Amino acid sequence: NDFKSTNNSRTETNLSYILYPAKSWQHKNHIAILEGLYILKEQNKIINIVFTGDFNNENGLFLVKKIKELDLENQIVIKGIVDQNELFDLYLNALGIVVPTLYEAGSYPLYEAIYLEKAVICSNVTSLPETIGDEKFVFSPKDYIDIAKKITGIDISRNMLNKAKEKACYDILIEKGETLKEYLLFFVPLYFQNHYLNLFDLIYPIFILFFLF
Repeated sequence: NDFKSTNNSRTETNLSYILYPAKSWQHKNHIAILEGLYILKEQNKIINIVFTGDFNNENGLFLVKKIKELDLENQIVIKGIVDQNELFDLYLNALGIVVPTLYEAGSYPLYEAIYLEKAVICSNVTSLPETIGDEKFVFSPKDYIDIAKKITGIDISRNMLNKAKEKACYDILIEKGETLKEYLLFFVPLYFQNHYLNLFDLIYPIFILFFLF
């Protein structure tokens, strides 16, 4: 079956696929997925991929050319920029998500996959391994052989999903809490600001525990 011809203009796909929703910037490392797919194809293992995001840039055009060079055109659909409803459907229908980024402070595709309880694998950079919570589901972003292996075995247990979901939620709440604390500080009288900061640091962790559990 030709995955591309049957699914290029559709949200719901007829064949199984793995999703990577990311702009085609070089550090997003789409090339690692292509190299992984090529390794698998040489082993007669065909995996389909859906990319979303803008590919109308230098690296995006390079990736399109690379897809042709590796003869992967029938396995890959580049959806381009999609709206939130279509992206949500793509998440729900995907076998799993792969995040091979070279560097990232945090990965929304990783968080979103965890929230939606989708299988997900990611690169071992910055905070991503801590977020996913198990080394079995991470890889070096330049180790194409390991990426190929992880793609074929993309799966996460219910316990691991719950653990990762809790960790991702905690990370976001901490980040939002710092922003909220700084915002509210503008409305606190100068003489009370030290007390306010101490009170916030005392109360907010209790809020997080209540929210998570």
